[in-house]
Amino acid sequence: IYFLIILTPIKDIQSFIPEEIKKAKNFLIVVAHPDDECLFFSPTILGLISRDKIAHVLVLSTGNSNGLGSIREKELKQSCQRLDVNLSQCTSLNLTDLQDNPNRWWPKENISELIDKYIKEYNIDLLITFDHGGISGHRNHKSIAFGVEYYIEKSFKTPLIYEISTAAFLFEFSSIIDLFRTTIKFLPRLFRSLFSTIFPFIFSPPNDHRILFVSSPFGYVKGLKAFHTHRSQMLWYRHIYTTFSRYMFINDLIKVSHYS
Repeated sequence: IYFLIILTPIKDIQSFIPEEIKKAKNFLIVVAHPDDECLFFSPTILGLISRDKIAHVLVLSTGNSNGLGSIREKELKQSCQRLDVNLSQCTSLNLTDLQDNPNRWWPKENISELIDKYIKEYNIDLLITFDHGGISGHRNHKSIAFGVEYYIEKSFKTPLIYEISTAAFLFEFSSIIDLFRTTIKFLPRLFRSLFSTIFPFIFSPPNDHRILFVSSPFGYVKGLKAFHTHRSQMLWYRHIYTTFSRYMFINDLIKVSHYS
């Protein structure tokens, strides 16, 4: 399945992408800490940049829990360079109420205000961030999802908003093997991508509420090199993570239309 997807001609791969995403020009990745952008979102960033979208990365803290905030800010810039994100569009914040702390919930009002400001300033038409699981369960990650929820409630109009799916622990560390399970959700779109040209009358438009980005081996290495710029975070368990994490290869995103 992996090689079938990455070897499919580019024009066919794009049929995995909803039409509204193809029309987007400026996308914003909102994360909590420096290194989140490459550990969790590199397939999305690389996939959208390859489709000529303009990338913006907003990191809501400097990751200063161990007093390394100034170092991690510089590492973030280097990581963005490796991911082909313009440095002027790669921003980390250092705000009193949004400090790196795994035991602290960030105020949703503050997050909502920052997101709204950034979207308006840079004409963002596609926002991508964590879901309520936060991938790792980190409260700062999960706080962003609540901030986005609040932003939607308070806004008359929002850009397209997608959240990355949090996988169960077993699947999170099954690397590219998890593509089989993940792809089941996309089978109708996969068949449509492969056969709609031959049998166009059989296939109806695909369900557009999900997006799948899969990094090639080259894309994986690019994401890995981006993480290696975060030298202050090169702990032994991070090497295990980058070897076995599905998120280095696979990003499946779900559209946020509303919250119940």
